[in-house]
Amino acid sequence: MTQTTTDIGDLTSRLRLTAQMTAHWRAEAERIRLMRGTAIETDAAPAEILQGIEEITGQIYAEIARFDTLTVEVEQVSPASAAELGAVGDALRLVLLEITELGTDMYGVRSHAAAAQVPPVKDDA
Repeated sequence: MTQTTTDIGDLTSRLRLTAQMTAHWRAEAERIRLMRGTAIETDAAPAEILQGIEEITGQIYAEIARFDTLTVEVEQVSPASAAELGAVGDALRLVLLEITELGTDMYGVRSHAAAAQVPPVKDDA
């Protein structure tokens, strides 16, 4: 497959966008980490926060799919360049893992808080 300069320019633009989004999600992970600390201290994880985390992870999954497609396109031009993109794919997957773990912790806080509100069952025996 022959690539034109425009195609190369498009690939470059898409790679830059992926890098910008990865940096954005890393900042989101830090923000969520702070919210997790607050949630643990207050024993409360609002549904809106959990919903936001789910939206972020959905965005990351979509970006991983786009990135994987992009890597295939790059591989058609230069297998060596595609191999070098592995670190970018790893960074996307790591930020997804980090945010997923933070979200799991937040759900744990919410679950713990909900369980604490359930009155104990009395044993009539």
